[in-house]
Amino acid sequence: MVPNAWHFAFIDTPSFPIPTPDGDMAADPSGFDRAAFLKGLGPELADFFDRTLK
Repeated sequence: MVPNAWHFAFIDTPSFPIPTPDGDMAADPSGFDRAAFLKGLGPELADFFDRTLK
């Protein structure tokens, strides 16, 4: 679980609003820094798969 993240937090931020039934894909919840989250996510995923798929 990622505190304060939502479904679209795991994709790059679109450069314009993209409305969906679940909300705007370009918007983030108050206090959530998508750029910082995504910067750290890549190395975390690589580490996870390195450990898990040994």
